[in-house]
Amino acid sequence: MHVSGRRLRAARESGQVVVLFGLLLPMILAMGAVVMDIGNWYVHKRHLQTQVDAAALAAAPSFTGCFHDAASAK
Repeated sequence: MHVSGRRLRAARESGQVVVLFGLLLPMILAMGAVVMDIGNWYVHKRHLQTQVDAAALAAAPSFTGCFHDAASAK
């Protein structure tokens, strides 16, 4: 009778993992999507900052002469 009690209990609990997996899978995928979006934002921010730095460095040679004369710096 002890063995049949275990089998009865195991038969009642046989679908719980599927239900938990079905409930948790959308949350796990949503969290993964949020993590990917945040990482993508970081990469784009870094790329845009690199472009701004390159633009500032490209324009820098044209401003070298204006600081030698105090009148033209105003």
